[in-house]
Amino acid sequence: MVTLTYAHGYAPLSNEMSNLDAILGRFTKRGDWSRFQKRNGIVGYAVTQEITHNSTGWNAHIHLVLTLSSAHTTAGAQRLQDAITQRWCSAAAWTGHEAVERLQAYSWMRPGFDAADMAEYVTKQNLLHRAPESARGRYPADLLIGAAAGDADDLDRYREYLDAVKGRAPTRAHGRLSPYRVLDFDELLRAGAA
Repeated sequence: MVTLTYAHGYAPLSNEMSNLDAILGRFTKRGDWSRFQKRNGIVGYAVTQEITHNSTGWNAHIHLVLTLSSAHTTAGAQRLQDAITQRWCSAAAWTGHEAVERLQAYSWMRPGFDAADMAEYVTKQNLLHRAPESARGRYPADLLIGAAAGDADDLDRYREYLDAVKGRAPTRAHGRLSPYRVLDFDELLRAGAA
C-alpha cells in the first residue's frame, strides 16, 4: 500500500480535494500509465481518499493499494517505490503543486497477509472510525463527535467535509480489483442516516 500526499496549506477542503484529484488524474491517466503498470507488474489497483484535519488545516491524501502479478524482491520493491514516487512528484509539479519525496509512504504486504485488515485500513473513514490517539490529525468522525457535543468549530468543519465529499466516490478500483463494488460518500451518508 502506498500513501501519496502533497504540500497543503489552509485552503478550503473542496480546493484540497480538487488539487488531489488533479494530481491523481495526471498520475494515472497519462498516456504511459498502462505501460507503467505493465512494466512494473501492476495488474490492479484501488485508490481511496483519506481526509484529516489538524492545526495546519485539511490534509487530503490517497492510499493506493496495488495488486502485483508476482512477488517483488527487496530490490524490485525499492525500484517500484522509486518509480511511483517519481511519477507522483512529477504529476504534482505538472499540476502546480509540490510533493516531497520523503513524505510518500509505503507498506509492502507479503503473500498471505490479512486482506481484511488492509481493507479496513483503507476504508476506515468510510466506516466513520475515530482517529487513533497516535494520529497527527482528526478524522471526520472525530469532527462529528465534537459537533454532537456542541463544538461549533467542529460542526463547521464537518459541514465543510460533507459539502466537499458530496457526489465523490471515496474508493475506486481498477484492473483485477474492479469487480468489487464500492459505495460513494452519498450512499454511505444515507446508510448512516437509516
